[in-house]
Amino acid sequence: MATRRKAPRGGTEKAAEVAIEPTEDAAAPAEEGAVQPAQKPAVTKRDLVARVAELAGVKRRVARPVVEAVLAELGNALSRGEELNLRPLGRASVNRVREGTKAEVLIVKLRRARADLEVGPEGSPDGTDPLAQAAE
Repeated sequence: MATRRKAPRGGTEKAAEVAIEPTEDAAAPAEEGAVQPAQKPAVTKRDLVARVAELAGVKRRVARPVVEAVLAELGNALSRGEELNLRPLGRASVNRVREGTKAEVLIVKLRRARADLEVGPEGSPDGTDPLAQAAE
């Protein structure tokens, strides 16, 4: 049984513990093709830097500034309302924006082509290295 805190409405009440019981629907098997919430832990920037460094064959200290710059520009582009068309990631567009007191909340729709979902070991659908090797 999971619990969560229920926020007070008027500001004078204390937060109360609310028990959340799983329902029968939650335990039922999902329909084929149904979208399920993420069950795996989130990928952190550290994980992303390590993966990019390994795929590119460079040290993490070389990959880190590039990954940070790409993430910053992707976030800025989405904040400006620009649509991203980045294969094999897909096409991302902002559906809604909500300004919070501490953060900007962007609801982003990401559409991926089925061919891009089947990416090979080297990063391209056919399994070849998408980056050309330097001429000798």
